[in-house]
Amino acid sequence: MEDGRFSGIGSFHSNVPFTPVLGFDNADVQSIVTSQRPDLIGNPYMGSCPNGSPVGTVTCRFNPSALSPPGTFGNAGRNILKGPGFTNLDYAVIKDMKLTGTMSLEFRTEVFNIFNHPNFAVPTNTVGPSGAGNGDAIFLGPGLLAGNAGQIFSTVSSSRQLQFGSRLSF
Repeated sequence: MEDGRFSGIGSFHSNVPFTPVLGFDNADVQSIVTSQRPDLIGNPYMGSCPNGSPVGTVTCRFNPSALSPPGTFGNAGRNILKGPGFTNLDYAVIKDMKLTGTMSLEFRTEVFNIFNHPNFAVPTNTVGPSGAGNGDAIFLGPGLLAGNAGQIFSTVSSSRQLQFGSRLSF
């Protein structure tokens, strides 16, 4: 007697929020955590980026020109920017074969990220004195726009992977 089964797992979510921050201590609070924010002066999803890329792409997730250096503490809120969404589908095909009265053989084929969809991370380029990052540094100094602000540098999931297996039960 032979039997085949299918299974799948899907993971989907919308945009992950993130925070624009300053890459320097503008308010002179001498904190080891870089968490001061710029001023929001426009719509970060309108226009084009300083590097010429359209907004919403990997090389320009948002328009950094919509933000400006603050006087002391900026008015940009926490998690006001939206990162890319996430889509992943894993699928498996399992085939069972009965060999004898108590012996059976199972073959499995598992495909992870079956559509090979790239899932990009949020833009993060902040490195504070502690070496940790917590957001996308828009300005590296007073009036000095970060050249890589709004750019995505990594993914959060792997590419398509195939896995084959068999199991003998007795």
